[in-house]
Amino acid sequence: MTWTGKGKLAFTGVGFSPIERNSTRRLGEFAEIAIDNALKDSGIERGEVDGLATFHLDGGGQRDGLDLVSPDYVMSSLRLPNVRWSCDLRGGMVTSAVVQAALAVLGGACECAVVWRAMGQPAKKVDRATLPALRYVAGPAKFSEPWGCSTGIQWHALAFRRYLEQFGLSRDKLAALVLASRFNATLNENAIFNDRPLTANDYRDARTVSDPLSLVDCDMPVHACAAIVITTAERARSLKRPPAYLAGFSQNTSTGSDSLHYSLADYFDVGRRTADRLWRETGLQAGDMSGAMLYDGFAPSVVYWLEGAGFCERGEGLDFLQNGNIALGGRLPVNTFGGSLGQGRLHGMGHLAEAVLQVSRRAGPRQIRAPHAVCVFAGSPMYYGSGMVVTAEP
Repeated sequence: MTWTGKGKLAFTGVGFSPIERNSTRRLGEFAEIAIDNALKDSGIERGEVDGLATFHLDGGGQRDGLDLVSPDYVMSSLRLPNVRWSCDLRGGMVTSAVVQAALAVLGGACECAVVWRAMGQPAKKVDRATLPALRYVAGPAKFSEPWGCSTGIQWHALAFRRYLEQFGLSRDKLAALVLASRFNATLNENAIFNDRPLTANDYRDARTVSDPLSLVDCDMPVHACAAIVITTAERARSLKRPPAYLAGFSQNTSTGSDSLHYSLADYFDVGRRTADRLWRETGLQAGDMSGAMLYDGFAPSVVYWLEGAGFCERGEGLDFLQNGNIALGGRLPVNTFGGSLGQGRLHGMGHLAEAVLQVSRRAGPRQIRAPHAVCVFAGSPMYYGSGMVVTAEP
């Protein structure tokens, strides 16, 4: 059944802060800039904002305005006097906060909501030599951490190695995605790698981080914020920018797996479930998409989304990347803004912002042809995977 809210909500403004590495500036400053830019882009005054939503991961620094940016901070720093609804999520991806804001607008809890993701990157690198030795591990981690398997990239590397062996493929084919992403980033002024393209030799020679993944297969941690404005379709039609309409969304809350950490099977199962729900909610299919913004915290995730969403069959994702298929003028333009690999890590907000810019024909040199509908998939896919479709017409 198609979602009853289809075409009733619209994204009307996109805003970015500067995107920096090793910044010493407050994260709150970046959020203030991004939100202000989104409101200016939308043509909405601060006094019209009555809803706020964001998402941040627990862990690390928890100082509001320094390491994270809460709705309370934004209300105070930007002097928003009329906020009557807010949401501050600690779970899921930033698309979960977008969903909450969309439902709030649809339900009348607010009329104009701003959603942002502020990402902080520590100014100083951690000196691993000074970290305490691991002496005790509890729970499921005791079956992996004592053997050195304790981080996300290792889990992703294990799954991708399994993928390559299961289908008899070479890791070298992943270069097509990374090179295309870095090229697209050179066309995006809001990208950390705007001035640093990547060559095939650079990809081949990149330092291995966790076999078979290298440094350039991983997203780039940044100090930045991106924001987006969502309101009713009726309100959007009176604003200065052409709106982008929300056709529907889907979310997953777990893999349903009993494994110690997510596996290749989890990626496939979660990706397929999330995409199937999205196509049902929107009444659209993979073949209706003009482009795809696919989460790329680690490059293989794009492969899993291509297969899970039905753009190609299982085991064909790496081949789908070849021969310009995912380029700006290709069969399915993918991550036209550079993705997390080229723009920097914004936990899916960059992907959604690009979808909005594309369907409203405001992507500049990255603009794809006939952008009727663009899908956004966030998550690896695994825990809290999510999908959205943004359309040019309601």
